[in-house]
Amino acid sequence: MLDTALGRLSRLLPTRDWDHRGFDLQRALTRSWRNGSREPATCYYDITKQAYCGTECPWAEVGHDPAIGAIGSVVGFGMVVSRDHHHPVLCRPLPGSLSDSVSLATTLEMLRGFGLGSITLVVDRGIVSRENVTRLVGAGHHLLGMVRGWTEETRGYATRWTEEGLERPEHVVARSHGNAAYARGFTAPLFGQPKVRVVVVSDARRRVEERQSRDLLVQELTGHPPRGRLGEIRHELGRVAVPSVGRRGFRVDPVTLGRERKLDGRFLLFHTDPTVPAAEVFRT
Repeated sequence: MLDTALGRLSRLLPTRDWDHRGFDLQRALTRSWRNGSREPATCYYDITKQAYCGTECPWAEVGHDPAIGAIGSVVGFGMVVSRDHHHPVLCRPLPGSLSDSVSLATTLEMLRGFGLGSITLVVDRGIVSRENVTRLVGAGHHLLGMVRGWTEETRGYATRWTEEGLERPEHVVARSHGNAAYARGFTAPLFGQPKVRVVVVSDARRRVEERQSRDLLVQELTGHPPRGRLGEIRHELGRVAVPSVGRRGFRVDPVTLGRERKLDGRFLLFHTDPTVPAAEVFRT
């Protein structure tokens, strides 16, 4: 069905190139609503994968199928929508094997072809990388996203403030489901950029859940868990569990445990525009 629809919207030119009328239609629609809109030049971008059970779709390739959490035949879809009203800016099929991170380069080329100059793209962690940040900034855009994983640098950023220094009334921000978090920002180098707005976010509910879950595992380990359960505990404790001689084969490292407790409930957001306030980064 997708291939048929694209075929109806496109045609083969005498030069043997495809005239993508579907993208021409999207460009015209985007231009139309932007002319009467006061929305900021900020868009959300993400891709998703859909399982494909046929045999003829040229976009179907072996890739990760999120519906089953395993590898299968999938078709990718990339979509860019506006920040406030979620107007579609760009929708495109993608090869099923293409990763989220790699998809950004060609998406930027298409947005440039749509005449979109300086915009802010909001993306998920799967698209964030040093290479993509460099690519976006070099093209005159900004990127807003979440830091994926921990390095010594980002651990230092995330624990910059104590709970008392971060969880204060002036840093509280409302969440859409009625709860609240705390967001405090500062300017620092990140992803090869000399000045980035780094925002430390603390979610008190998440902190309690993460801490209690880990403490229960540590307590269980001090008892007499069955051998089959030991492997599960080690996996769930992650870096807190270190190799050790003995019946269990590992132990809880108190230094690492203390470091992990400082990160409970915290995550890092960033914006390549260092002038944007922390609360605005969080809300966006």
